[in-house]
Parts: sequence; structure tokens; C-alpha cells
Amino acid sequence: MKIREIWVMCNGPKYRYIAANILVSLASFARNLLFMKTLNLAALGQIALMQTLVMLIGFAQLGLINGAYIEYSAGDRATNRRIVNLLTVGVLCLVPIAVLIMLVVYLGGFHSNMLLSATLGIGLATGIATLASTWMNNLLVADNALAKSNTINIGAVGLSVVVALLSRPYGLKMALFSMFVQPLVVIVAALLSSPNLRPHSLRVDWGILRKVAELGWIPFLSMLMALGMHQIERWSIATILGTEALGRFYIVLMFTTFFALIPAALANVFFPQAKRAYRAGNAEIFQTTIRRHARDLFIYFALAIVITFTFMTHVVAYLMPGALQGASLVYYALIWLVLFSARDTASLVLFSTGRMRDLLVAGLLTLAVFVTEIAILWGTGRFSLTTDLLARGIATLPGTVLLYFGRRRQMKEYREQLVDSAAA
Repeated sequence: MKIREIWVMCNGPKYRYIAANILVSLASFARNLLFMKTLNLAALGQIALMQTLVMLIGFAQLGLINGAYIEYSAGDRATNRRIVNLLTVGVLCLVPIAVLIMLVVYLGGFHSNMLLSATLGIGLATGIATLASTWMNNLLVADNALAKSNTINIGAVGLSVVVALLSRPYGLKMALFSMFVQPLVVIVAALLSSPNLRPHSLRVDWGILRKVAELGWIPFLSMLMALGMHQIERWSIATILGTEALGRFYIVLMFTTFFALIPAALANVFFPQAKRAYRAGNAEIFQTTIRRHARDLFIYFALAIVITFTFMTHVVAYLMPGALQGASLVYYALIWLVLFSARDTASLVLFSTGRMRDLLVAGLLTLAVFVTEIAILWGTGRFSLTTDLLARGIATLPGTVLLYFGRRRQMKEYREQLVDSAAA
């Protein structure tokens, strides 16, 4: 392949979308660093509580956003209009619930210095706006409007950082508001620029609701199990080794967040094409899409490993010298990160076929093995940050192997179905 061909491929819309995702994440990271310089520890605690609120509200979707993205990607216009109506109603239903929570807190006298009223109010609003902006982004990607998604998201995070600069003179409330600005700008810009995302009515189609729920509940539970592993890991470290050890582990948490960016973006951009090809019975495009996704994913793994081993300690020593003591832990973290992200090659097939039970089994198996390992390490006195990460890798392997065989089985069944259909 010539250099020009490589450049043209890497400059395509899919890879520009991935680059935009990285840029947005770096801007968000810079905003957090800004808060660390402009706010005191008490205010930073409120920021952390607001982020927790946003995460908790994210659970309120109960898999509907996951299922909506899977079904919307099939490209049926009539169905997609009903999906947009459904998601709009779902988000709007959260508004009176948030207002009721605020009233209960105020009238019941539950507010305190631990959770300020501004944190609660702006946090609830940000959580609801984040849910809305998430599904709008998903549907833009499913519509192949990657350039539009890039522009909207970069503009939104840019404006958010500008507002965050005002936290120096105006303090916590402006910092909280800057975090609300980002999803709000995404919502407004998406609605103004994309008629497909505007609801045509507020009537819920119960058939669509049932279908979306059926498609979304397994990915949602899988996400909960992954989050459960994170919580078990962090509380185990804090309980057994102490909070100082958890502080040394922070560099692993940061690296994990950045490592997961590109696999998530790759899954987003390849899935709509795979889903439409599968629904249309176009085996050639479907298989080509799956192969290209796997190729790009494993190229990323190779680059990430080489770059991490070559530059990581130098970068940490320059930017975060205090975290250098825990830098070697990242090498162990790479084991489970690669094994876990490799599951995306199977997830793409399972999401496209709509037969995702293997995802649930793999998640349960991984969680059960990990909990068992932590208990054994704790009981034998061998629990450490290093053995925790090795346990993660060992626990992730069986589920990844299971999904690999599930992927092969479903690809084989799909080819056989097409042959039978052609023969008939």
C-alpha cells in the first residue's frame, strides 16, 4: 500500500471521528486540571459528587439507549421516527422526577454542606441533558453524520472549557455550569442541524418500546457488571491496602479511560454499516466490515503497546512526577485491557444479529471469576496492586474466549442461512 493510499484511508470520516473523540476527551481532561488549579478541595468534592449524580442518572435509561442505537442502525425510516419519539418522551419524563427530588430535598430539610443545592440542581439537569446528548450522538453516528457529530462535540467541549475559565473569578457554580453547558450545546446543535432527531409526536409506540428494551437489556446488564468489577476492585484496594494504595492506582484508572476511547469509537463507527449489511442479507459487506473492524482494533492494540512501553514513564515523569511510583502498574493493566477490548470483535457480530446472550454469560463468568480470585488473594494474604491486575487479566480471558467462539458460531450460521435462502 502506497503512502498516499494510507493517508487517504487514515483521513477518512471514520478516523476523523476517532480523532475528534480523542480531542474531546483531552479537552475534558484539561477542564478537570483547570478545576484543580482554580477550586479548593471542598469545591472539588462537589464536582466529584456532581459527576457521581450524572453517572447515577445514566442508569435511568435501563438499556433503552443501547437498544435504540442497535435498532436505529438498521436504517428503517418509519421505525427510526418512532424511536426518536420514544427517546424524547423518555428523557422528558425524567424532568418532573428531577423537580420532585429537588422539592423533597428542600422541603424535607435534607440539604446539607455535604451536597450543596447548586450541586444537586445542576447535577440533575446535567444528568438528564447527558442522557439526551448521548442518544442524539449515537443516532448521528448511525445516520453516518460523522462530520456533523465531530463539529458539534468539539464545539460543545470548547465552549464548556471557555465557561470553565470563569471558575477562577466566580467559583464553584460556574464550574458546575460549565459541565452542564457541554451536553446542552450538543442537544441544541443536534436538533437545529438534524431534522431526523426532532420528534414528530410525543406518542409512545409500545411495540417499538418492547423491541428496543429486548435489544438493550443485555448490553445494559453487561455494562453494569463491568462497572461492578470496577467498584469491587476499588473498594478491595481501599479496604485491604488503604487509600494511599488507591492513590498509586489512580494512574491505572486514568490510563484505562484513555485506552478505551479508540475501541469504543471504532465500535460506534463500524456497527451501523454491519447492522445494515446484516439486515439486508449482504454477506460480503457484512464480513468485510467485521474484518476491517478487527484489523483496525488489533492495529490499535499493537500501537498502544509499543507507545506505552516506549514513552509512558517519560510522559508520567514530565507531567505527573508524583504518579511515577505506580507507572509500572500500567504494563500489567495492558493485559486485561487488550483482552477485554478484544471482545468488541464479537460484540459487533452479536449486536448485528440481535442474539446477545453470550455477552451476558461472558459478563457473569468474568465477574464470578474475578470475585473468587480477589477472595482467594485476600484470604492468602497475597493481595496487592500487581496481583489485582493479574487477576483481572485471568478473569477476563475465559469470557473473551467464549465470545470468540460465539462470534464464529453466529458467522457460520449466518452464511448457512444465506445459502439456504438462495437455494429456496
